[in-house]
Amino acid sequence: MYAFLKPMIERIVWKVAENDNAQHGRITRQTLEPIYCCISLSLLSAMSTGAKVSIRDHEITVQPPNCIQGYVRSRNGDSFEDLTMLRRPVIAFNSLLRTEVDDRLTYLKVIRDGAIEGLNVLVSTYAAMSNENSNATPKYRAVRDLAELYISYLLNTNEINTDSYTPVLQSQFNNVWSTTELNEICTLLQLSQNHKSDVQAYALLKPIDMVLSGKLDDIIHIITHFQTGAIPEVEPFPHVADLT
Repeated sequence: MYAFLKPMIERIVWKVAENDNAQHGRITRQTLEPIYCCISLSLLSAMSTGAKVSIRDHEITVQPPNCIQGYVRSRNGDSFEDLTMLRRPVIAFNSLLRTEVDDRLTYLKVIRDGAIEGLNVLVSTYAAMSNENSNATPKYRAVRDLAELYISYLLNTNEINTDSYTPVLQSQFNNVWSTTELNEICTLLQLSQNHKSDVQAYALLKPIDMVLSGKLDDIIHIITHFQTGAIPEVEPFPHVADLT
């Protein structure tokens, strides 16, 4: 469904991001660990329309829809264009679904399903915003379409996309997560899906948030080595110029 629309959607969203970030001096390049990324997105599954994400210093924070969300996002310099930073880790996670086996693959599929639910929340959020704010409708629709594109990446495990992390870097990332940890995370994700109340579901997901916070130091250590050249990256990060 998205095969023919993918290049167009990506060009639009990357152009929007480039223009906004140029005006505000933001840095769009953020290396995000794929499993960490999709687990973070799965936390959105316990939230209602209006939830958003913030991406800063290789960390993803989910923001529930409440009266202080706007203030927090303004203070942090968050923007809806932050979603463009999810492209590479989502593609890299997709590749894991083709290479992992046994229990680890089973756990990654549970995380994948949770991430899709979380992305659907973002789709609903930006669809609602495009209806409420006619002046910004094209931007919000572009970001909504990007979230839908990420869902298509995660669903289509047969698709080969070369814009992923190198095997060396991906191997380093994989070592961050033990099979036991993934099992525990998946158990909590599955339990949260059985609760209709957002409060109950998020209470079950809160320990996952704590695990994610505990993993950040290891992830940032790997990324730091990667950025200084100690861990090579063969494929360059895509820029808007490369997509036009």
